Amino acid sequence: MRDACKESAHTVLVMTPAWIASEWTSFESLLSFLHDPAGKYERTIPILLEKCDIPEDIQIFTYVDFTRKDREAITWKQLFTALGKPDAPIPGTPIKEPEPEIPKGWLLAHPYPMPPNFTGRRAERNMLTGWLNLDKEHPLLILRALGGFGKSALAWYWLTHDVDAKHYPFVVFWSFYEGDSSF
Repeated sequence: MRDACKESAHTVLVMTPAWIASEWTSFESLLSFLHDPAGKYERTIPILLEKCDIPEDIQIFTYVDFTRKDREAITWKQLFTALGKPDAPIPGTPIKEPEPEIPKGWLLAHPYPMPPNFTGRRAERNMLTGWLNLDKEHPLLILRALGGFGKSALAWYWLTHDVDAKHYPFVVFWSFYEGDSSF
């Protein structure tokens, strides 16, 4: 434990009633503060995971409080900032992928507004890629399902993330939902 505290950039103390009751608590916190006793370099990051009596030697430091569920996103941000990663994704929130760059030869007349809960649908995207790259006998593919099943989202995501613009320099994406959708 001594070597780990000495060599680590950060030591995270996860405070719970069980941790407080442990016979090792004092030793662990002492070791974590040994190389930065004033907390100047934020090497020790106390986290309050469950309500408990915080030891006096830890009370003097700012701790990250995970006991309030209504502030969980802020709490994760505080933790990641203390760890030197302020832009790390917050657990439980969707990771927003950067919008792909659309090739100049593609006409995407009505860009599709992707829903925030799109989950990737890897099997369907692989089926579309297989059809596009391998099935030259069937130049037309129809995606058919009831409304609201995500056909447009699937087609848009697949087109903008999986289709290789080097092999397909010209593409037309036309949504018939738009008011000016006539050719």
